[in-house]
Amino acid sequence: MKKRTHKKTFGEIRINRMLVIMGLFTAALLVIFGKLVYLQVIDSTDQYARQVDQLVDEVNVKASRGNIYDRNMNVLAQDSSAKAVHIIPKDVEKPDELAQVLSDQLQVDKTSILNKINQLEDDKVEMKTNVSKDTADQLMKKITKGLAYENGTLYAIPAEVTDAKAAAEAVSGSFENLSYDDAYGYLTQKENNALLIKGQVDNSLAQSILDSQTTKDANGKTTSTNGVELIEDNRRYYTNGNFASYVLGFTNNDYKGVCGVESTYDEWLSGEDGVVYIQKDANGTTIPSQTKTVKQPKQGNDLVLTLDSNIQTLTEKALSSAIEQWKAKSGTAIVMDTKTGEIVAMATKPDYDLNDPYTISSD
Repeated sequence: MKKRTHKKTFGEIRINRMLVIMGLFTAALLVIFGKLVYLQVIDSTDQYARQVDQLVDEVNVKASRGNIYDRNMNVLAQDSSAKAVHIIPKDVEKPDELAQVLSDQLQVDKTSILNKINQLEDDKVEMKTNVSKDTADQLMKKITKGLAYENGTLYAIPAEVTDAKAAAEAVSGSFENLSYDDAYGYLTQKENNALLIKGQVDNSLAQSILDSQTTKDANGKTTSTNGVELIEDNRRYYTNGNFASYVLGFTNNDYKGVCGVESTYDEWLSGEDGVVYIQKDANGTTIPSQTKTVKQPKQGNDLVLTLDSNIQTLTEKALSSAIEQWKAKSGTAIVMDTKTGEIVAMATKPDYDLNDPYTISSD
């Protein structure tokens, strides 16, 4: 008895083929969907950060501190407009000239300025796209520091590179369309963000520094500022210099209260910092037009003391006379309103100029 075999009809074969094709198509869609999820959800934060770093430089703007008044609303301390001088190392074209000018004009150590000018980028710098994982793995075996690979893109991390020349030779030798000079440039790229040189600089001085480093084309358009950027800043100004110096105190270079009520009420007087966004072109170079978008800072709260400026002045004069009469080294006087217990004057001699607190008086 013969065993019957079932032969597939043309229709069945066609259906099977369609199922296979649909299965392959579905698998391809799942792979693409998975890749999109990874890029737009899992890896989106890192990608966004790199894009922002390339196109926009974010710099904090110090908020104005609140005013300090005496009981009669006479201003004892307030802010005045100033500038913070920054540099963008990647945009510096004449490093020695810039370092010398900044050192002379701002009284900042030249070596520290040069160190900032020569600071290397510590973030990823795109070198080559469409790189296979095998090629990247081989390169990263040769160059253990300063390279990164992600989603088919090879990156340099200049601040981590130990031997830029050797790395440039290895990288350029692995790709036909990437020259040694280009690879070396990526591997030694300077920092692309603004670095603070000095804050609380007088407006006219800061502007003269910027003007000295600015070059323009025949149409008067700025083409370079040699990496110099000026950001709005504030300086603390004390109306009467030595007046109630130990009571008021002063602020440091970070605009924080160091002593006196400036320190005690620092949180109250401090405002909310703003942000300046410095625009860059596709290559990460600052646009010389100086166009910026600013998130405005919020000024701190004012503070009213129980001091009376008139009584404070009389107290300081009387204390100075008493010290001179009795040949004392120092003295302190406090005047209190006996009805309320409020301190209306408090003086200590010798004192110091609040507008120049780090200079020792010869008196």
